[in-house]
Amino acid sequence: MIYKYDNKDIFVEVSGEGEAVLLLHGWGCTHDIFAPLAKLLSGQYKVYSFDFPGFGASQEPDAVWGVEEYTRMVERFVAENKIENPSL
Repeated sequence: MIYKYDNKDIFVEVSGEGEAVLLLHGWGCTHDIFAPLAKLLSGQYKVYSFDFPGFGASQEPDAVWGVEEYTRMVERFVAENKIENPSL
């Protein structure tokens, strides 16, 4: 799925059903790093694997982001998608 955040396209791969699990990659990676884990978890959970802004299939942010900006994006994604108590 493509999630719109501040007029930017953020790629999020969604798989499975059940309680939510968010897979958040580290610096220099993409959602692909979690492919085996996402496949395993999707048998019991709804899994969201992100490409953070500036990585993978997501657009670059307009300015350099730090932890706070990434955190705000994830918080808004969770709120807008009505995800309750996700595991990270």
